[in-house]
Amino acid sequence: MNCAGVTNVDSVTCSISGRTITVELTRVAATTGAYSWTISNIGNPPSTITSSSFTNVTVSDRNDFLALVLRPTVITVTNQ
Repeated sequence: MNCAGVTNVDSVTCSISGRTITVELTRVAATTGAYSWTISNIGNPPSTITSSSFTNVTVSDRNDFLALVLRPTVITVTNQ
């Protein structure tokens, strides 16, 4: 798995444990606004079953204070 900053993200680290992906924005270019990043080289196990949307997407600050919970309306998984 590889991750890279796209918009206002200078440095990002990603890790995976089981079914959980953790993304840490380690350095941002702005303190407000939109932030985006990409995660590549994630593969689903071989299957003919369609993947579902991401669930339980949360944003926490450095003190683990829950700042945001996102609903899976735009974030989807595309099998390749």
